[in-house]
Order: sequence, then structure tokens, then C-alpha cells
Amino acid sequence: MKMRDLCLAIAVLCILAGCSGGGSQSDLSGDEAGAENTTVMTPYDFANGCYALKSVANNSFIMSAGPVYDATAQDLSKASAFFMKPSGLGTYLLYDRLARYLSVDANQNVIRTSTLDENTMWELVSVGGDLFALKSAGGGRSRGKWLAVSADDGQLSLLSGMSGSCQFRLEETSNCKSYPEAELNVDILDKNGNPVPLENAMARPAVGDNITGFADVHVHLNHFLASGQTTFVGETFNPLGIQEALRDCSPLHGKNGTTDILGMVQSNTFGPHNTDGWPTFSFWPSSKSQTHQQAYYKWIERAWLSGERLMVQEMVNAQILAIVKNTLVKPQVEILPQDDISVVDRQTRNMYDMQDYIDAQCGGPGKGWFRICKSSTEARQAISQGKMAVLLAIEVDSLCNVGKDYCEGYDSCDEGRKNDTELDKKLNAIEYLLDKYYDMGIRTIFPVHGINNGYGGAWLYVNMVWDLGNKIMRGNFYDIELSPDPRVTYKETGIEYTAAQQQLVDFLSGIQVDLPYAPEIPPYDPNNLKDMGFAPKGHANGQGLTMTGDWLIRQLIKRGFVVEVDHMSNKTVNGALKILWDNKYPGIVATHGGITDIEPPDVEGGTHEQLDIPRMIMIMQLGGLFSEHLAGRAPSYAGPAMYGNEFCFLDYLRCMINLSNRSKDNPGAVDELNNGNDPNVSIKGYFRYHVRKVIKDGKEVYEEYPYKVPTSWYNMNDDPADDLWLGQPMTTDVNGACSLPQADKTATQPVVAYDPDGFGVLYPGLYNESAVDPSKVRFKRQVTGKRTFDINKEGMSHYGLMPDEIKFRQAQDPNLRLDSFFSGAEAYLRMLGRVERYQSDPNYPSRDPKYWNLQNYEDWWGWKEENH
Repeated sequence: MKMRDLCLAIAVLCILAGCSGGGSQSDLSGDEAGAENTTVMTPYDFANGCYALKSVANNSFIMSAGPVYDATAQDLSKASAFFMKPSGLGTYLLYDRLARYLSVDANQNVIRTSTLDENTMWELVSVGGDLFALKSAGGGRSRGKWLAVSADDGQLSLLSGMSGSCQFRLEETSNCKSYPEAELNVDILDKNGNPVPLENAMARPAVGDNITGFADVHVHLNHFLASGQTTFVGETFNPLGIQEALRDCSPLHGKNGTTDILGMVQSNTFGPHNTDGWPTFSFWPSSKSQTHQQAYYKWIERAWLSGERLMVQEMVNAQILAIVKNTLVKPQVEILPQDDISVVDRQTRNMYDMQDYIDAQCGGPGKGWFRICKSSTEARQAISQGKMAVLLAIEVDSLCNVGKDYCEGYDSCDEGRKNDTELDKKLNAIEYLLDKYYDMGIRTIFPVHGINNGYGGAWLYVNMVWDLGNKIMRGNFYDIELSPDPRVTYKETGIEYTAAQQQLVDFLSGIQVDLPYAPEIPPYDPNNLKDMGFAPKGHANGQGLTMTGDWLIRQLIKRGFVVEVDHMSNKTVNGALKILWDNKYPGIVATHGGITDIEPPDVEGGTHEQLDIPRMIMIMQLGGLFSEHLAGRAPSYAGPAMYGNEFCFLDYLRCMINLSNRSKDNPGAVDELNNGNDPNVSIKGYFRYHVRKVIKDGKEVYEEYPYKVPTSWYNMNDDPADDLWLGQPMTTDVNGACSLPQADKTATQPVVAYDPDGFGVLYPGLYNESAVDPSKVRFKRQVTGKRTFDINKEGMSHYGLMPDEIKFRQAQDPNLRLDSFFSGAEAYLRMLGRVERYQSDPNYPSRDPKYWNLQNYEDWWGWKEENH
């Protein structure tokens, strides 16, 4: 390669590797390079480059010699050209033109092999000047030994200590075989048609400006490390590359996928599947498969290039899946501990390893596009530097391994621990872990997940699956009761007892006699429900916030964690919200975004207990936020983000913001949405109305009336930086046993036109236009291995089709609210910024009751238990 071609080559390499950095070494011989090129190379600078290794010991290049390599090539043209694929920071796989690796066998011989394993990894170590040494980074007895060249015959061997025979110059060459990798299939060019380094292209806006870009605030990148480690297959990255990360799934799912129990149940197919992964992918990834990796790192990179600025990674675990799957099917792999503490630690380490791995692909520490951030300030800085900001969270069934209420029987945990040393020890252990999690970078926590735990009850959903899980993990079924919410239609199945039978059940339970393995369903008794004014249709979990849960919420507030209120039973969320409201705490999110009032009436399985409009408004007023699923079924489904529910969230939020701006001299004011012809109001009818009992003409009747929308203190104070922002983060819940959007089977013509050059920019302001010509940004069909993906035919099969999915929705619905969608990252970081200010200023926000109007909640059917 000539020096005049070097800059263009680096730019092309950046596009192929998805990074802004690249090598700067010329292809001159060692002597010439030393004379002309004074750039000091680091071990990171060779990432994804093409190099030959010249031994200092005999001044010869390494070349292939059948099943081995030797250092006998006298000139560069005969040398082996190695593609330097980073396996980590400063470590590499050396991959030659015939897809062979420089490796080590079991007898510590240096070999040339097509077998990809840990022995193919080498640490590149700088030994001074332009000289480097290679140290085996694999396992076994070879680990830590140095690659050496015999000065006599050029034979390669391993030495325990580094000497002059271990020193090499890496000289840039050409004609490498590129290492297998998923493609980006994105062109980002300047006005002259030249590739723009991706970090430069995405470097916008400056710190302090409002962010343009969307946010996915609920993902599970490494679920494969949890829930038994045999349920979810495929890795987000692997040091050995895509062949290993997305390998055939049969070692975990069995021959023809016959042991993929959860996958068959979740997809309702109850049948086998093709297990082949890289490079053919005949079955997975698929929008319908919920147990195969859908967020490989290159696919995430493609989503980042389409405008994703912020991601919240949830460490997740369902220990019950580990128990069931690994009991029914003996794993073929070693399974590490599956308790929630162990899994959170393992997954968090993996996320930092992933950051390092991406840094390695991009040329060294800090150079990657994937940045784990611990504050809103760090996130804004990372985004301004052209990176994706990643925040960490926890969603597990037994946070801190707490499965029961430690403080039961005491007036409070703090009171109980004064005289109970065992209780004090248990609470100290939780406090230690919360502090540890915060130091690790965790910023959001689910107190409750799929089953009841020591903090509270879980909402009911996925009929019998989680109820059985609760029985196995906690020793009892859910305490199922009739829901006081008329909009809850979800029902658990089980045994429904008459009053007399219930007495027998209670008696037998008292003498420890178990009845059939199914939950008890409360009988419908209209005489006990006459004050409700409606016939109950669904079920709720009777377990509410426990004493330990009350204490936990206060500990989370004290430390500045954002509290996730989804997955809580109706009673649990009421208890949590009361504490959050009393403390005026802004760190509240609901990233599953389900609202009973605005669920489609025919939702599959019925509408389960979750939040509703009054509590949604309450959370917004406190400074928290919602995100809505970009998930499930066909894209025309009314629930996903940018559709249906999002319209409602944004209507109420817009009303609150506008009212606050109008009423700065009237704190605590309320307003009602115009349900008439206001073009900004999207959902009509009963979705917006509450029912109350009134007396008319001496009779009790039930009438509808609009929900009240209050002012926001944040939009009434003198600091616009913390204002509520009209932005809508979204949730994919990718790898969380949730489907990504599926193909629209009703479409007769392709909705997204890929040909001839793909589609262009999704929204204005996403790129650094001092470097990028927006008219020359093109997204083509994504290719991974031998498979080419098409959103029109198969839906969102993996995360890399995020730009395709957004384009699909743009083309399908002219009413798409893109302004709010591409303000999602800004909205989330404002919420996090409010939490950080809350921690540093005891007077923030104002506690003056005139700013906090509770009228909307005091008469709501579920806010006061006595109103039931």
C-alpha cells in the first residue's frame, strides 16, 4: 500500500469495522519504516488490519508451511498476510488467507489450524520502539508463553520467558482474507462521496444541547448468562468472533431444537426448529423466536447508526427457569450459580467486557462507540463524542436474594433491627449490595419481577406459568383475588371453590394437607361487590408491598436509584407510589408501559393488572416517565411505541407541560384534555374517562368524567434544564422472552423500498453535518453470513433491523410521532438528571404542597384502599 493511499484505506477500514480509528502503519520494510514513519504504534492500533510478522531473530517473515508456520520468507510478497481480528483489548486472532489460524496444540507446539478455540488468541505486547512480542492468551500449559523464532532454521516455538527471539515487526500488507463478521450495510459519506469515520459522523450535539435521537430503555443483551444458561442461546459478542457467538444452538436446545421448552411454549408452536447458526441461519434470528440471540453487537451498532443515542441494559434472571429447564433436560455445558446475586455480578462483568471488546475493534481503550455511563452528565458527554450511552439496570425475581419479608411482625424494619441482631445482619447485607451495585454503575432497579419476593407481590400475567413458579420458589401460589379494576380482564386458571369448600381448604391447609397442584380462584359473589358498581372481570394478586419492601423503596431513594414500578401487583405499586409521592421523588419509570385504561379491548389473554391513567399522570407529575413496547405481533398492532398508547402518554404530557407554562402564577392548577376536535389529541372516548358514583334525582348513578391533568413543578420553576420534555423512549425488551415486531402479513407490496440504494436518513439532525452529507446516508438490506434480511418479509428478526423497522412504520403510518420518538433520549436523561439533583439538594424539588395537586388520585378507585 502506498502512503498516498493510506488515508483512504483507513477510512474504508473504519466503515467495515464500524469504528473511527484505524492503523497508521505503512507497508514499507522494517528498515524503510524506521526511517520514514515515526508514529509510535500501540498494541491496539492493529485492529482489523492486514499485517505480516517479521522476526528480528532472522530478519525473515512468517509464512505458511503446510500444517505449521515458519519464519523463512525473505520478502513481504511471500509472507503470510494475517487479518488481525481483536479478541479483546491488546489480544488478537491471526487469520490467514486460507482461513487458518496461528495457534498452539495440546503439546504446546505452534501450529497452523482451521480449528477456532482459545488457543488461537495471542496477546500483542510492545517491547520497545516498533518491536512487539506475541504471548499465548489461551488456556492450558501454553498460556503466558511467548512465540519465538529459531535464528538457525526459522522454526516457531514457545518460550517461558521473553527474549530477542520473540521480537517482531508488524508490517502492513494487503490481500488479507477478512475475518467473518456481520455487515453494517450502511453508507455514511461526505459531500464528495467519501466514507466518514463513524464516530465523527455521530458526534452531535455538543454537551449542553438537547439530544436528537431515540432511546431503548429496556434491553437484555446477555440473558444467555442467566435463567439456567441453557434457555437463551447466542452471545452478544465472543472473543473468538461471530462463529462462536452465534454458533449452532443444538448443544443447548438439543437436536432439532427439541429441548427448547420455553421457546416452544412461548411461540405456541410446540415443534422443533433448525438449530444452525452462523453462517446459514436457516431459522434464527427470527422475530418470532424468543430464545435466540437478537442483539449481536454489530446489529446494535447498526441501530446506533440510525439514531439510537441511549440504551438501558437490564441484568435479568428467572431462577425458576434454571430450576425447571436444568432439571428436565441435563445440560451439556457447565452451569454456573444461578441465584440472582451471582447472575447480576456475571452479567455486569460481561457488559464491561463487551465495552472493552468493542473498544478493541475500534483501536483501543475508550475508542469504541459503546460507552457505559454512570450519570446523565457522562451520558451526554459520550453522546456528544459520537457514542451510544449505555446505562445499567437490574430486573430479577429476588433482588439481593431476598425471597421473604424479613421485617414481618415489626412496625418497621428500622425499629425491628434495633433489637434483632439477625434482622440487622440481613438488612446490612442488602445495604452492602445496593452500595456495591451503585458503584458498579447500576442506576435502575426493579424491586419486583415475575414472582412474589420479600418486597412485594408481582402482577398476574402469563396464565399459570408464573403462579407455578411462585409455588416452586416461594412454597405457595399467588393470593389470587378479584380485581377491583373493571378494566382488568386477565384471569388465572385453577380451582374455584364454593364457600363451604373453601372452609375445607382452610382446614386442610392448617393441618398441612396439600390439595391438587393448582391455585385457588376466589368465587364471584355479587353480594360482596355491590359497592363497586360493576361486575369484576379479572384477577389480581392480593400480596402488596411488604415491610421490607417499604424499607427498600426508601433505600433506593436514599441512594439515587431509579425505581421501576412495572411488574408490581396493584397493591404493591400503590404502596410504592405513596412513598415516592410523599418524598416527591422523580426517579420513577415504567418501561413496560402498560396502561389498563388504554389497552386494546381484545388484547390476547386479557388486560392484566398494571398501571392506569391516574397513576400514569401522577408519575409524570413527579418527573418520572413511561416507555412503550416496540414489540409483538404485526406492526399494525395498536400497542407498540409510536402508536396507540404512546399517543395517550404524549397527550397527557403535552397537556401538563402547556398548563404548567401557562399557570406559573397558579401552582396546583388542573386542566382537562379537549376530547373534541383538538388535532393534538389522539385517542377518543372511554380511554380518557373515569367513572364515579353521584346522586341524581335521589338515585345513585355512575357517570363518566375526564381525568384531571395537574401542573408540573419542573415546568414552573426557574430552571428550564429540568423541564418535562415531550419525548417518548421506547422498549424492545430484546432477549427478554418477548417477540420483536413481526411482518405484516396483510401487505401486498413491499412497504420499505430498499432498491436500488436502500433508504436514507430517518430524521433530521441525527448526524454531524459538518462531516456528513445527509443525502448520502443510505441503509441497505442487512447481511449476516449467508442470510440477507428484509423487514417486509420477515419483520424485525434482530436488533440490526431497527432502522428498517422505523422506516417501515414511517411508510405505513403518516401520523407517526417522530418528533417525540427522536426526543426519547433527551426525555430519559432529563429524568436521570432530576434524580441526581435530588441527591445533591435536599430542597429539590420544592415540597410546598401548593405545587402538588392530588385531586386526581384521591377519588380514584384504587388509590385509597377503603374506596374498594
